[in-house]
Amino acid sequence: MEFVGLNPERVGLLIKQMESGKNVLGQTRPGLETDIADAGPDWAGGQGVTAMHRAWHFFHDAQRDLKWRIDTISRMHNGPSGNGQWLTAQFSFASEAAATQAGKDAAAAIMQPLSDPATADLPQTWQKVEAAMRAAKDKIHDPAFAAALISAIGPAGLDDLFRRWRDANAVGRKRGVPPEELKRGTSTFGVLANALANADTAGRLDDRSRKALVDAVELDALTALTALAKQSTTLLNQVAKRVLNTPRSGAPPDFSDADWNLQALINAYAANPEALQQLLAEDKTAAAALLHPNRVKLNGLPPEFEKQLAGVLDKALRPSTGDSGTRARAWFNLVNGLGYDGSHGTGGHFDALRNSPINQVLARNVLPYISQLGLVHAREASVNLDKHLTPQPPWDKLRPDVASRFIGAIMQDSAARKILLDELPKYGWGLDIGRFHPFSDRATERAEYTRLSARLGGVSSLLLGGLSYARLSRKEYAEWAASIALLPVSYAVNAWGDMADAAAATARDVGLDAAKEAVAERIAEFLAGDGPQDVKELAKLLVNQQVLIVAASLELHDQPLLTAEDRERIFREFYGSLADPLIKALDEYGG
Repeated sequence: MEFVGLNPERVGLLIKQMESGKNVLGQTRPGLETDIADAGPDWAGGQGVTAMHRAWHFFHDAQRDLKWRIDTISRMHNGPSGNGQWLTAQFSFASEAAATQAGKDAAAAIMQPLSDPATADLPQTWQKVEAAMRAAKDKIHDPAFAAALISAIGPAGLDDLFRRWRDANAVGRKRGVPPEELKRGTSTFGVLANALANADTAGRLDDRSRKALVDAVELDALTALTALAKQSTTLLNQVAKRVLNTPRSGAPPDFSDADWNLQALINAYAANPEALQQLLAEDKTAAAALLHPNRVKLNGLPPEFEKQLAGVLDKALRPSTGDSGTRARAWFNLVNGLGYDGSHGTGGHFDALRNSPINQVLARNVLPYISQLGLVHAREASVNLDKHLTPQPPWDKLRPDVASRFIGAIMQDSAARKILLDELPKYGWGLDIGRFHPFSDRATERAEYTRLSARLGGVSSLLLGGLSYARLSRKEYAEWAASIALLPVSYAVNAWGDMADAAAATARDVGLDAAKEAVAERIAEFLAGDGPQDVKELAKLLVNQQVLIVAASLELHDQPLLTAEDRERIFREFYGSLADPLIKALDEYGG
């Protein structure tokens, strides 16, 4: 044992300074060697090159030793210290070389009892193996020891050890091991899981070795490794791809057990939600695979699993997790994974979100991107304003129908629908249409009004399109379609009618509610076949209702009365925002 005390931050700075010294020596040495060769026997400078070689190797060896000490002491203190703190610990080994050799010896002690086929399957043999794994527990915080241990055991050895552990502790499991049963392996197979985590997070498991392990080791063993220790994000996501690429349904006996591999994966992501965000961002198929209806609904896991999955998705997708670029790519792949053509049909991904807590999680966390999804629709409807209505990457690659189907998947849940409509105004997209008067004598203000009107129309189109895929009753559809159809006028009324008078504001709100009721009634009549059956005529009726409420609002706070020409202009603008999306929506719904 050796007592070690150091300040990781200051030692890290020393390592960088040594690297600078190595660079100077490396740049100087070739020129010096050339000068010595040119001078031949006339050189009188002594063994300068030899000294430089020694200095370079001294720096190199010292760097490696200090890096080993930082990695080891940081893991003994549960992670690196970033506040200049002085750390102390008793090291098990005097050097990295000694730790590496000890790791190889520990691996031999674990595997040796299994080397004789005649005794490998005896209970007392397994007891010796477990004793050897327990004996390594106090040394695995040393990354050199841990890396040597895992390397010497190898993927085949890990596979064999897990199968033997499972036969002794979790008999009959075919799709992973339940958490309660995995706890039995904390002091045995869990030692290897922690050794792998320490070696990998310290950078001692290269990409090739990690991939070889993930490709070769049995899936159940891989998920046990992620359950028994917090693995690196890279390893966890590679294991996730293995889990998500397995078949989602099938016949016994392969699928006679619950999918405990999936449970282990979600438990691991609960502790590392940024890793899930990264997986969704980097793998275009991961979202669709994770939220496949069979995986979400037919996994055989306890009923609370779906709520847990929703909670983990909430952590991974909320605005405070990860960086904005990664989060946007994760959402982009999620929208495509749930909104593809046919996702609303039988067996499609809509089934995964029916009566699911996942809907509300998605509704809350997609709100910051609704403006981008709306721009996808607005750009399609207003091609002449394309340069003013271009979504940011990656949303500029999204198809309007995919965006609408994704929203439709969410809107299957009434609480999720309410979240979407109630929370929209809280996200300052700059869609306050009343900031710019439509009849201004300034061209720039009229232009801004037109662009904002187009963006609001895009949001209405997005939500109306989504509503049509949501499989609602006629009454529900009519009520929600009315609220969505009046989004542009709701913004206009609230902005143009900036009323200090409380009575006037109340009258405005009552009028808007009355308008929504009237619009809902018209849509319900249309769907029932009792009203006008030309959808364009229906759109005209709805827009006339919007114009009336705008006129009443302006009158309530002593704005100039609208002329017939003003009313016609507002009618045309609102009709342009409403008609096409309403026609498409009713056609998709079945109207």
